[in-house]
Amino acid sequence: MTTLSEAIASLRKEKNEPQTALADALGVSNRTISKWENGESEPDTAALVALADHYGTSVDALLGRAPKVPDPYGSAKTYTDAALIYSRENYQTLRALEEAYHRIFDVHFNRKKNDGANKDASPVVPPFPFAEDGIPWPNNAYSHVVSSCLFAEYCAGREVNLGVTLFPNEANYAWLADRSEEIAASLRAFGDARILGLLVKMHERDFPDKFTLEYAAELAGMPAAELEPALDLLFPYGANEVELEEGSAKLYGGWSGEPRLLAALSLFYLNFVARETGTNCHNSPFRPLIRKEEDA
Repeated sequence: MTTLSEAIASLRKEKNEPQTALADALGVSNRTISKWENGESEPDTAALVALADHYGTSVDALLGRAPKVPDPYGSAKTYTDAALIYSRENYQTLRALEEAYHRIFDVHFNRKKNDGANKDASPVVPPFPFAEDGIPWPNNAYSHVVSSCLFAEYCAGREVNLGVTLFPNEANYAWLADRSEEIAASLRAFGDARILGLLVKMHERDFPDKFTLEYAAELAGMPAAELEPALDLLFPYGANEVELEEGSAKLYGGWSGEPRLLAALSLFYLNFVARETGTNCHNSPFRPLIRKEEDA
């Protein structure tokens, strides 16, 4: 643990401040500063406060004491208690984020307006992904915030460490049936070992930020037409049509790994590990919410 004398000397040297300058700032002698740094004496309470203010730190930090951080879940006795505390904190955070969102947008819009652009236009604020008491704002397809308790399943293996948050929902996963054809088509798009091999290459450090469909097809060793559906899933905003010397081409960019699709593939992998080794990588079971029939 850093001693008080070491803390004072370290802060002064970081600021490249001579002892005489620190002494003048605190109204003490050079000899006093020297004694503090050599451990021959210690500053009194008033001098400690002055030192902390001078270096923009706290008295606790000078004394080598870590500040006490309250445990927001200290009062929780059940998982439900903890989930509700998390939900309330998340709600407050989203409120602050919402205010910042509108403040930033207003500044941006007013700057454009003052520059002479769209002087007569009314600001059109893009919808903020927020739910009021669990009900998404109108015209939002979905919200990232829910008021119901959360259920988290953590999966851990030697190669994969993954947390999946599952939200109970009244639809009881009816989307599996509603979008079954699209989901099946997505699975088929990745049902080729060559595409999965390309995914590995795309995560290498020297993989380019932007690349053409033909470049990816050459790396995968497959026709571009067969690869394109998988790339369209990995890049939800699609490709840009560009003109190159050899003609027009589809250019993909902004590769970030599409974590949601890769998470799904990781879960497949963990299931294979469990079957092959007999080791369950999931530390808790999951049962989907069963809808209660409404009273007639």
